[in-house]
Amino acid sequence: GLFARAIIQSGSAICPRSLGDAHRDVAYHTAAVVGCHQWDSYELLQCLQEARAEELVLILPKYIKWRYLPILLGPRVDGDFLPDDPEVLARDGRHKKVDIISGITSHDGGAFVTAMYSQEEQLKALQERFPDLGPVSMSLKCIDDNPLLLANRMFHHYLGGVNLDQADPDDVMKLFTDRHFGVCHDLTAILHSRNSVDPLAHTSSHQPRTYTYELQYRGEHSLGDLYNMTVGRHWVTHADDLAYLFNLRGFQLTRAPDLALRDLFTKLWTNFADTGNPTPDSSLGFIWEPTTEAHLQHLVLSPSPFMQNDTRRQEREFLMSLSTRQYRLLLGKENSLDKMAYSVVKEEPATCSSSANTLNPMKFW
Repeated sequence: GLFARAIIQSGSAICPRSLGDAHRDVAYHTAAVVGCHQWDSYELLQCLQEARAEELVLILPKYIKWRYLPILLGPRVDGDFLPDDPEVLARDGRHKKVDIISGITSHDGGAFVTAMYSQEEQLKALQERFPDLGPVSMSLKCIDDNPLLLANRMFHHYLGGVNLDQADPDDVMKLFTDRHFGVCHDLTAILHSRNSVDPLAHTSSHQPRTYTYELQYRGEHSLGDLYNMTVGRHWVTHADDLAYLFNLRGFQLTRAPDLALRDLFTKLWTNFADTGNPTPDSSLGFIWEPTTEAHLQHLVLSPSPFMQNDTRRQEREFLMSLSTRQYRLLLGKENSLDKMAYSVVKEEPATCSSSANTLNPMKFW
């Protein structure tokens, strides 16, 4: 195989924003912007491959409606490289069975929320244009059952309604963290651990293990500090874990607890890369126990780490009760996207409806 084990930090293939959308329309519009006017798929591909990278990168904001969403320039199920929806592949165990580490930060939703609170117009736009932007903020697509209704239910469950100007920022953060990071992280761990169990394997043979973590420690520096605001000064936001693994400019670690966590991070990660077990012995003073479907436990990453039991069961149950296409696939209530998507033309519907309560990719440019 191409790899023997994997570390997944703050996002997986079954997170709601992992796939792109309206691929054909996006491809032809992008092509037109960079001067590619061929209609033949292969000629179009060749022209796009010759386009300047700078031109392609600058097109990305044209497809964004709110914050970084929707992510249209993303992977698609093509039948070759990606043979089926990630949810179906994970559900049915059609993936490489390896040891994995998967984790999040306590406030990963900061990828969207911190910027929203630092720019009043972003918060105001989401509230006042909720029929249009609400589904986008929750990565709901036209293929979901009534995206606006689903978005309303999510906001009502967490915030009591679409009242961002009155809601507790911590509750807003939890909504975005659970929807975009936390629950899909849990589901990834559940499915990987379930699929790795081989009832016919000899008890002494190695079966892939799933280790999960949550970074709950707020060090001296946080990427949230870049927004220079008073809200959420305690948040451990998206990408805060990178400061302990890489030398990020402006985020030099100097405090003793931060340095201790850096050393712990690198030791756990290198142990895992080397042996498949982040704590192969007791030299770190604790044992990182693997998670299972029956016991969804995780390591709390901090200068003094400890194991913690499942903390999102109710949130998973609520979100999984909603009729999104993703959750229907995971529950086996819907087949994967039409095999017609794998035809020679590989063409797909460009739009859903022009009504205000659905997503219309043609409106993105």
